[in-house]
Amino acid sequence: MELLKNLDVLFVSKPTEKGIMGRPKIEIDDKFINAYKEWKERNITATKAMELADMSRTTFYRRVKEYEKDKRIFKCEDCS
Repeated sequence: MELLKNLDVLFVSKPTEKGIMGRPKIEIDDKFINAYKEWKERNITATKAMELADMSRTTFYRRVKEYEKDKRIFKCEDCS
């Protein structure tokens, strides 16, 4: 039981102290942006865009939501 407590201290508390938990985030990169644009122009299917972006379905749609939100923010800043 004492060994388990020591393992918890080694493997759980250190990452959380640094704010690091879980898997690394897959960022929006050029592959995603190119696939997104082709998909939005209806040149390719969403499935093909996911393959080109090298993302799972869930990650792809999550990044689409983030990307479109960021685009709206930038457009709004340019409007003023």
